[in-house]
Amino acid sequence: MDRAELEKLSLTVPCPMCGAAPGEECELNSGQPRTAPHRDRRLNAAESEKAMDERTSCFSQIPDLVGGIFF
Repeated sequence: MDRAELEKLSLTVPCPMCGAAPGEECELNSGQPRTAPHRDRRLNAAESEKAMDERTSCFSQIPDLVGGIFF
């Protein structure tokens, strides 16, 4: 995942540093928008994406297991 993708993904989670809601840009102390999201927000977004990938991969295996048992 490149930096631009991660910055776009980081807008899907709230920012723990400045309190920006999902979909809003991070702000500086002066109230001006930051050029890039806070580091903690980017890390939280990467963790949530990783967790989503793990859940998706687990659920994708269920039909194979169930299909083998019932058919």
